[in-house]
Amino acid sequence: MVESVKIGWSWPGAIFVGFWALYKKLWGIGTAALAISLAGYAAFGFQLVLAHLIDLGLAISFGAMGNGWRSRDLADRGFERLETAGAKTPGGAIAEHLRNAARDPNGGGRQVPPGQTRPRKTEPTL
Repeated sequence: MVESVKIGWSWPGAIFVGFWALYKKLWGIGTAALAISLAGYAAFGFQLVLAHLIDLGLAISFGAMGNGWRSRDLADRGFERLETAGAKTPGGAIAEHLRNAARDPNGGGRQVPPGQTRPRKTEPTL
């Protein structure tokens, strides 16, 4: 399985916050974000400005750090970072990685010691 993670700001993370995290299998962070957001609305009731400020803080946090959280989560789940691609889309990054792997008998520029096989999970980043 090949995954692609963008380097830098995550617009989907900033816009969809907890739902984006859950979609990307960031279970703890996604659940915490949704709980914080709901708690803010429950605690501040009619003072929606304060609840919106909490949501704004979550959006900025997820936009700025979401892709980094995702990279660390993939590494924790056994994915290995193989290369950084200069593609504009996640699919383009994966296609670039696969082209490089097809050209290089060692698997896309990564030197694999004799007797070892390539890992099944990879993470080209864009």
